[in-house]
Amino acid sequence: MSKWKEYQIGDFAELQGGFAFSSNFFRDNGIPLIRISNISNKGIYKNFAYLPQEFLDKHITFSVNIKDIVIAMSGATTGKNCLIIKKNMPALVNQRVGRFIIKKKEIGDNDYLYFFVNTAYFQNEILIDAIGGAQPNISSNQIEKIKINLPSLSHQRKIARILTTIDNVIEKTDSAIAKYKAIKQGMMHDLFTRGIKHETGKLRPTKEEAPHLYKKTELGWIPKEWEVEMLVNVVALSVSNVDKKSRNSEQKVFLCNYMDVYENNCITNKINFMEATAPLSQIYSFKLEIGDVLITKDSEVPEDIAVPSVVKEIKKNLLCGYHLAILRTNTESLLGEYLYFQLNLEFINKHFYQHANGSTRYGLTKDSIYNAKIFLSKKEEQKEIIKKLLVLDNKIETEQKQLSKLQKLKQGLMQDLLTGKKEVEPDKEDYDE
Repeated sequence: MSKWKEYQIGDFAELQGGFAFSSNFFRDNGIPLIRISNISNKGIYKNFAYLPQEFLDKHITFSVNIKDIVIAMSGATTGKNCLIIKKNMPALVNQRVGRFIIKKKEIGDNDYLYFFVNTAYFQNEILIDAIGGAQPNISSNQIEKIKINLPSLSHQRKIARILTTIDNVIEKTDSAIAKYKAIKQGMMHDLFTRGIKHETGKLRPTKEEAPHLYKKTELGWIPKEWEVEMLVNVVALSVSNVDKKSRNSEQKVFLCNYMDVYENNCITNKINFMEATAPLSQIYSFKLEIGDVLITKDSEVPEDIAVPSVVKEIKKNLLCGYHLAILRTNTESLLGEYLYFQLNLEFINKHFYQHANGSTRYGLTKDSIYNAKIFLSKKEEQKEIIKKLLVLDNKIETEQKQLSKLQKLKQGLMQDLLTGKKEVEPDKEDYDE
């Protein structure tokens, strides 16, 4: 087994902080500025602020290079980091964004360090050392003092190459999911503006091709057979007040909570529901049924309002948890899955976004939910639309399961390879020439 030696990160790398660029200089285009909000473990988000082109030469010491690791050093995303790739360049880094600079190549490698700063150990050290409550902060000095065990450079390169290979497979799977989601969005647009002719099972001709098949409404042109309907006329709405506490005087229940809805398109028994208790009155009012559509009623940001999920499976005494609302459809005129898909449409998202009130926390009133408008087609056509969209949902779900497996495999490999538990033998290409 290769010899491993303990260092502090600062023994071979410096963490340079970014520059405090004034928002007075922000532009619509120019040099991208990487701020805390731009960093995620999946890479750099594109919603940049931009600086004038001449700032790149003026502040060249705060520019990023290929293979630089940038890390968020304050706020809710403290510790989030990513490896800079060519498409992210050129760019400058803002204050509270750190950039690792390798000082001694003989004892440290960028790729290896990138995987180390994503280990549970490193992230836990960040949380322990960070000061502050809701807005934690960590200094360059604190991060540089974190301990790291390093094998030889050749072993570092071999380990990084193995982990990069699985990262590439993960990226391809991510891309496949994004592709299917884009196809789904396009299909949803067609299905909810043209619908499906029952006789042929195919989309109606476009309005331009067959204007006599359409009528104009406040939501735009829709098939003649359709109606625009307010939710108040087709759903029963329940806003849950079930908390997560357990009391001896109440009955045991399972709770479908906020994150269960936020992270899942559909509610099934595969979800590990929380156990709690509730009085009979709440069990009667908030017990879930197959076909119910749940939405996030409250959120810290308005963009996360009214995220939907449809109930496909239930277990005994499964209740809707707090900060959620149940939309129970009249199945004679509106199917739950049909409503679920419509709640993902942009114009409905916009309605809820505009009606979410609050300053530090946003929420929807019953009226703002009831006043939302949807397209209502005949029940048989709803079934056909659901069937076509479920095909894509199943493909997305398959890819997401594969992604989950790959991510678990990567976590296991990182634990084994970055601690020396699993030994590797470097290849010729891993040694210095």
